[in-house]
Amino acid sequence: MQIVRTLKTKDLNRLLLAGMLFSAAGPVIGQTLRLDWTLVGGGPRLDMAMSVAVDSGGNPVVFGGIVGTIDLSSGQTFVGQGPGAFLAKLTNSGTVTWLSRLSGAGLLRGDMRMDGQGNTYVCGSIDPAGKFDAYAAKFNSLGELLWLQELSGDGAETAFSVAVDSSGNCYVTGQLSTPLTTVFEGIPVATANGRRYTGFLVKFGPDGTKLRKRLIALGEPDNGGGYAWPRASALDQQGNLYLAGDFFGPVSFDSITLDGILPSALSYNEGGFVAKLDANWNVTWAKAAEAFTDSDATPSFAMFRDIKIDADGNCLITGSFEPRLIVGTNELAGNGGWDIVIARYSATGDILWAKSAGGPSIDSGERLVILSDSGDFALAGYFQGAASFPGTNITSQGVQDLFVASYDHNGEPLRFSTIGANAMAYFGAGIDRGPDGAVYVAGSRIRNPQQNDRGFVDNQDDLDIVVAKLVFDTGDPNAASARLLLSIEAGQLVLSWPKTLGGVLESAAALGADPAGWKAVEATPDAGPTHKMVRVNPASATAFFRLRSVQ
Repeated sequence: MQIVRTLKTKDLNRLLLAGMLFSAAGPVIGQTLRLDWTLVGGGPRLDMAMSVAVDSGGNPVVFGGIVGTIDLSSGQTFVGQGPGAFLAKLTNSGTVTWLSRLSGAGLLRGDMRMDGQGNTYVCGSIDPAGKFDAYAAKFNSLGELLWLQELSGDGAETAFSVAVDSSGNCYVTGQLSTPLTTVFEGIPVATANGRRYTGFLVKFGPDGTKLRKRLIALGEPDNGGGYAWPRASALDQQGNLYLAGDFFGPVSFDSITLDGILPSALSYNEGGFVAKLDANWNVTWAKAAEAFTDSDATPSFAMFRDIKIDADGNCLITGSFEPRLIVGTNELAGNGGWDIVIARYSATGDILWAKSAGGPSIDSGERLVILSDSGDFALAGYFQGAASFPGTNITSQGVQDLFVASYDHNGEPLRFSTIGANAMAYFGAGIDRGPDGAVYVAGSRIRNPQQNDRGFVDNQDDLDIVVAKLVFDTGDPNAASARLLLSIEAGQLVLSWPKTLGGVLESAAALGADPAGWKAVEATPDAGPTHKMVRVNPASATAFFRLRSVQ
């Protein structure tokens, strides 16, 4: 038996959403990256997925933030007050296996990694006594908390990224909110010459013991400049640690100073940075990607949001910039608003190539995953309206769509897919690859988004969690269309699927129902020229539907 597609219906608005969501697919670039299933859930307030990791069995674990109640349509819910973090494990068919909650964790951006035994390591910010401290935590493969460690100072600190080595040690990096923070984990933040460190790095053992810590990125934030905030980290096979984030110069990484001032620009510039530390945490190189503008009236901005290391030790980065960006010897011109940057550096810090994507609105590259030993990779993010990506032009279905794009090691396009719907805004925040090659993405969405004068979505207090699985089509013409589609016609729910596929349409009250809970839909399919169709009254359609093909 093969489950081809599962759809949830709840009310007429959600039916319209589901119909658009599950048929959402971008233009084909070579082989198709096809949407297999999507899970949307949450509560009445702000909920978001920030990261996803896939275990050796192909089952994704999702990490994110919630306020109050969360419902992932599995019969499992959390009910509580105040913010918290959650972990949810799903099967590769989208059924929720377990949910775990970490109360008190903030909704600021966090991160998650998984080791070879299925343990997950998370980081973010936690509010123990009216101020934010950074934290790191480890859960086992059953979602049970093994340890939780706070990283405290006398100001506000946030952990942005976690990396894990083969021995089960984890490395957490983050931001110090100077001048509020003067001491972090017992280490003075200010130096004798009045400069301050603005980032931190802490190593934990498998049991949560703090093995090592240091401060990084020495700047002059008290004088209006000089900071660097590491947003992402990655380890190579030799134990070298790579950091990426945003900076405002001048800022120093050991003896290497990034100025952040271009002679041709009229003002100071924000930029993205990449730095490599050896196994002893000595900085071996640091590189700047500087955003710039020719007019004081035009803001300049850049941020590297993720970094991954390929089998050859090259590092791949993504992020966003405005309006122009210098990456090594490459000058990237934006299209207005935020644009997406993708670049690859060698293990010695030389720029190999850099490319941009986007349109006149707000577009961002958020997370990366390496797909193969040859260096193919996939990128998840979001875009608004009309946008140009390497190899294709695309227009969002809603106000803002989530996208997944895959490329070869030279940055040449391979595949592209989107998730979006009318009157919706989607955010892509996490991506990982399963052992079978399937790609899982996590993020959030908001209905009836409201944008400010720059195009950013403002009303983010009613976000829902989004998790999706995408698969590579095999080239079989039936495989490309082997999907259960949903639409609304004359007030009725219409489910359709290819005639060549056959199969039995079934429904259940819950996605996590046991096999006996799935019943055949009592309706005679209409025979169209290419598809079979079943029409259902939406008033009686509070259910999940799936198409089961018997092989």
